[in-house]
Amino acid sequence: MGSSYGLNFKNFFTDRISLEAMAFTRWEGYCFAGLIEMNQSFNKSTLHTTNLGWFIGAGAHLGNYPGNSYKMDANNFYNHSGDNIMAIGVDAILGIEYEFYHAPISLSLDVKPNYSFINPTPDILDVDFTIRYVWGRR
Repeated sequence: MGSSYGLNFKNFFTDRISLEAMAFTRWEGYCFAGLIEMNQSFNKSTLHTTNLGWFIGAGAHLGNYPGNSYKMDANNFYNHSGDNIMAIGVDAILGIEYEFYHAPISLSLDVKPNYSFINPTPDILDVDFTIRYVWGRR
């Protein structure tokens, strides 16, 4: 897994359905991802809070990376020099999220498997910790 840094926003269309948008750097390039998610709070009687919940979703990504950062052949990964590489693929996400009651901020921990159909990347699984600005919720 490679490390990445970026921006993350989440907008709720209904109490349970949201759109998550991500823009981040990786392998000296950048990637954009968008996911539609279903969100659900945990049972308040079990955890004594309604601020903790889980989410699951799916979406797509588009990345652009320098040609010398990675390239894949049929057997393994190797470096090559050349033009930039564009990666396009699908993503899924599963995670838990804590929303602060009096602020539009949440903390989440999630697993995001992904696969690029065009120029597959070395990583197919991201584990992320996110501090997120949330709007449109309640």
